[in-house]
Amino acid sequence: MNRCSKTFSHQGLARLFALTLALSVICGSYLPSYSQSPLPPREALEAQIRSDVKRHLDIRGEPLSHSDIEKSYAETAEAAGLSYGELVQLYEEEYAEQKAAQKPNPWNQFRPNAGWLVALFSMAVLAYVTLLKNWIEARINAINNWIYQKLSGTQLFRNVALRNYRAALVQNYQHLPMPFLKNRDPLKMSEVYVPLKVSDVRQGKPPDLEGTGTKPESTDALKAIAAHRRLMVIGEPGSGKSVLLKYLAWAYGLGKLDTLAERPTVVLLDLYRLSDASLDEAKLMQALVDTFDRNQFPNAQNLVRQGLASGTLMLLLDGLDEVNSAVRPHVVGVIRDLLKKCGQCRVVITCRTQVYDDEFSDIVDRKLEVVEFTDQQMRYFLKAWKTEMQQARKSINQMMAALRERPLILKLARNPLLLTLIAYLYTEPAFVLPRSRS
Repeated sequence: MNRCSKTFSHQGLARLFALTLALSVICGSYLPSYSQSPLPPREALEAQIRSDVKRHLDIRGEPLSHSDIEKSYAETAEAAGLSYGELVQLYEEEYAEQKAAQKPNPWNQFRPNAGWLVALFSMAVLAYVTLLKNWIEARINAINNWIYQKLSGTQLFRNVALRNYRAALVQNYQHLPMPFLKNRDPLKMSEVYVPLKVSDVRQGKPPDLEGTGTKPESTDALKAIAAHRRLMVIGEPGSGKSVLLKYLAWAYGLGKLDTLAERPTVVLLDLYRLSDASLDEAKLMQALVDTFDRNQFPNAQNLVRQGLASGTLMLLLDGLDEVNSAVRPHVVGVIRDLLKKCGQCRVVITCRTQVYDDEFSDIVDRKLEVVEFTDQQMRYFLKAWKTEMQQARKSINQMMAALRERPLILKLARNPLLLTLIAYLYTEPAFVLPRSRS
């Protein structure tokens, strides 16, 4: 029994030793090791700062503020015997060293500009949408213009075409370009047009009614046009004949002539365009159609033909004197034939007094001559220069007084074109009206 007990004891001890050894190995892998001695406080602080700086660079991309440094490491710094300044210096030196050693990360460099990426993307989308919108609008406008060009002359589109035509007349005749007026905006029709006075010149009788000394009474040109379907208007160069017809076209565009009987459609044709020895009725009709086309009413053949036949077209034929003298008799003959054929059509023809030879005496109802500006008309006309005169320390009253002291110059100034020249010169501060006509 003792022998067995001894045997059992030896075996039990061996097993107990083996079990203890196994438990030691197993537990040793999980339990912390206390074999290494702890780091000194300063080295522990440096290690902590080194680890934190790396994290700050990766996540924040910027260092801690001084106040945050103090909050984060105050206790450790105190244990390491570091002052506040030394702590901040230690952190900043570590941050600078790691940042310098850190390889540039393209994404980290780009990430702060993510807002710019969104902005650029938004701008690109907006530009694309704008381009697409403009492209669609351009295509729609092109289609509309193509349809308009093809069908504007039809009855279906006539009202649309006439609205466009009126708008074009307003645009084209709202200003009176004066090439000789340097550094000045064109004159506005609404500001400078003065209702012209015209005298009734009977065929074969001079203006003073056969030397009686009694001049014919003058009337407003617009009233004369409303009262007579066909007029011949003559006058001196620069007296305002062409401006009168441009005013009528502009006024028609604004709807100011809608009170006329039949509410005619106005068309202004410069007769110098007809200086063609081969001119015939077809070419004259085409010249009228071309005039509509230049003013946003294409394919107006039907309108012209129907308007001439029904009397709903009002022809403004400007500048008979500007037709080449070699072909003028032929051009006059073609116009006369058309007007005779279209007896109800309204017409106003202008020509210089010296050139007109009563070619249309049996066609028109009256021959009217534009008379000189009165003082009242001159004052009204000069309002367009009021601002410039004030800048030159002058006035309309001063100019009128200076003109009355110079009767020869006053005679010239009663002509609208010459008055324009005189007013333009008078707005120069140093300009003084001369006393001689030359």
